[in-house]
Order: sequence, then C-alpha cells, then structure tokens
Amino acid sequence: MDYVLIKSDRKTASITVNDSLQVVVRAPKYARKSDIDRFVNSNVNAIMRMLEHKKSQLEKYNVSDYELSELIKSAKKVIPERVDYYSDILGLKPTAVKITKAKKRFGS
Repeated sequence: MDYVLIKSDRKTASITVNDSLQVVVRAPKYARKSDIDRFVNSNVNAIMRMLEHKKSQLEKYNVSDYELSELIKSAKKVIPERVDYYSDILGLKPTAVKITKAKKRFGS
C-alpha cells in the first residue's frame, strides 16, 4: 500500500487519511522502514475503513464555491442577530463574531 511517511519526534506511529485521500503515516525518527511497512500492512483493514469514511465525508460535504459564498452571506445575516439575542439573555457581550472558511477546529 502506498503512503506518505512523516518522521518526527514522537514515540508511537499513527495512520491518517488526508482530504486528498492519501494515507499518511507518522512515525518516530528512529523507526525502521521495515517496521513501518509491517505496521501499515497489519492495519490495512483499518486504513480501508478510514478511506471509505473520508470519501463519504467528502461527498456529503462537497459544496461549490458559489454555494459556500451564499452560505457565508446567509450566516453573516443570521448569526449576529442570534448572538445579540442570546447575549442579552445571558448578560454577556461578545467582542466580535467572525464567519470564516475554516475546515478544522470547529467552534474554537
């Protein structure tokens, strides 16, 4: 199985699948290629499940640039109104509301 190998200062190996459906293996700097290959081969079933899951996520959330811009426009109208409404109820005043195209760290 083909994969991208990233060696770094870590103690354990991990396998992930990125948005371009590449299998990414992160391993300790000292790990031998043969050990990494064995690790990947022993986890082929899990990798296949990860690939299928990632494919389904990409299909489910595939949004065109136009649809995304329309969603952002809509969010910029609705969300600040809701924030104002709930901030009055809770007695809190947020300093800003930002709508971005972030793909990670939802809600942080």
